[in-house]
This record gives sequence, structure tokens and C-alpha cells, in this order.
Amino acid sequence: MLGPTKYNPDSGGSTLNGYKLRIGYTGHSWLAIEFPDSPRSDVLVITASDFYTKSNEQFSGHQVLVNDYFYNSSTGLLLDKNTTNDISSFNFTSEKMFYLSITRYLGSNGGEDWNAATKKYTVQKICFYTSDFTFDSSTWNKAITACYYFEINNLSSTFVGKSLKSFTINGYTAKIYGWIDGPYLTDNVYIFQ
Repeated sequence: MLGPTKYNPDSGGSTLNGYKLRIGYTGHSWLAIEFPDSPRSDVLVITASDFYTKSNEQFSGHQVLVNDYFYNSSTGLLLDKNTTNDISSFNFTSEKMFYLSITRYLGSNGGEDWNAATKKYTVQKICFYTSDFTFDSSTWNKAITACYYFEINNLSSTFVGKSLKSFTINGYTAKIYGWIDGPYLTDNVYIFQ
């Protein structure tokens, strides 16, 4: 998460307040990113095309696109049809390493997007999914999964690892997150109160 920004949506109109996400991956052709919430989770799916195009130097390589979904356990994964405040995101890459910089609306978009206006100062759980198989909206979350926590500070994020435990200190609940870093193995512990 790269912080706040101002932008003009594809639908036109006045300048809106938003925030930037930079999402990428190496290896498989798609990556799903879920912001778990209740009753709906916000899900972004980044897909790199298997086909290589070269119309000119600016638009050459495998096209990388983002699709915006929302998910709950009863209805499954549904396409977010509220596109009024959206701006299209795409890129081209010549390798299996790809990323997109995505601009999103700061408001809640009717509950279908991550509620950035409310949660821009928080610790957020984010889950990542991928697979060797082509993306399928009915099986996307049954593939390879990894969930981590990020501290969000004015829409900029810092990785804080997996949740380890909670405890009370001075009457306040504190949580411990941790991860192992490399290339030389080191233990990292992050406490959030």
C-alpha cells in the first residue's frame, strides 16, 4: 500500500480521494488478494495473460489486468459491478514476474471494497491465493494460501507477519506478530498495542 492519492475515475467527474496499491507476484499466472471482512470480503485478482503481444514497445509482452470482486460464504465470489469510482489498471511484462499499481476509491463503494476510509489506521489481515491452474472463481480459495498482517498507517502499509498470540499489558490488549527473514535467517517479532 503506497499511500493516499487524488485521481479522476474512468467515468469522469470531479477529482476523488483514493489510495495506491502495488501488487505483484513471480511464477503463476494469477494472484488473488483478499481483505477479509464481514459480511463481505474485498478480493482483487491480478491475471497475467499467457499470450505475448507486440504492437509497439509501449504495449508489448504479457498483458496484466486486475478484476475486482467481493466474497462471502453464502454467495461465493461475485464481480464488483460498482465501477463508478474505478480507474482501469493494466501493465505489460516480458517475464513471469508481474505487478500492477492500482488506484482505488477512498470511500466504501457500497460495502464491496475494502473500507479504506475507516481502516486506514489499523492492522489488517490480507490473504493471498494462487495455483498452477487457470483462475476459476469457484475454486480460487482452495488453492495455495498465505495470510499475513500489515500495519496500515495513513494508507501506507508495513509487513508485520503472521499473528502469534494476544496478551494484556497495562490493561490494554496487545498482539504479537512474527516472521523469519532472509537470506540469513533472522527471527523478527512485532508487537502492536
